[in-house]
Amino acid sequence: MNEADLGELVRLLQAHTPLERLSNMEARTVFEFMAQRGYQIAKVS
Repeated sequence: MNEADLGELVRLLQAHTPLERLSNMEARTVFEFMAQRGYQIAKVS
């Protein structure tokens, strides 16, 4: 997932889920940790 897609995902989740409590940096850290653990985050068309 590229930087622009990650930013879009974070903003979408902050707007529509309890993730709004996390800062942008905290949310990105969560996704980076998930990627390190082998999760694949993909944009669905």
